[in-house]
Amino acid sequence: MRVGQERKRWTFIKFPIDGPQIERWFLKTLINATYQTDSPIEDSSLVEIAFGRKPFEPNAGLYGVYDPPEKRQLFDGISVSSFTVRGRVVGATFSFLGFRLLLYLDKRGPELPFMEVGTEDGGISEIIEPTYHPLQIGYQVGKGTSHAVVFQWRT
Repeated sequence: MRVGQERKRWTFIKFPIDGPQIERWFLKTLINATYQTDSPIEDSSLVEIAFGRKPFEPNAGLYGVYDPPEKRQLFDGISVSSFTVRGRVVGATFSFLGFRLLLYLDKRGPELPFMEVGTEDGGISEIIEPTYHPLQIGYQVGKGTSHAVVFQWRT
């Protein structure tokens, strides 16, 4: 901070998001992204889940992925990277503004504590301990959090 410059105070703002709705939105997006590819999602029960007629199986659904700030890829827009096991789509990572969320479709959940997924540039990205149904994503300004997306999950 320069001499004579006032320190700016940020008002912490929370943006509530309906967790199950955003989880289903990610599923709809993944179904559309894989349509007419070599590995389409052909499981009709996932379509029922996408439209709220059926819940996700336990351990399937949305996970938060922590990336240290120095490893975050900052870019505008959203990227979707699906991944397959034995030719079957089992999930995707959704990246936006340096944050990643993992949608995992298999009821067994991702292999913990460590798994790897491919990135859009053909590399490998490590995911350590993804968090099932994350509570929030906080955005930092300097040393403090300026705002957060807060996921609201029904219990």
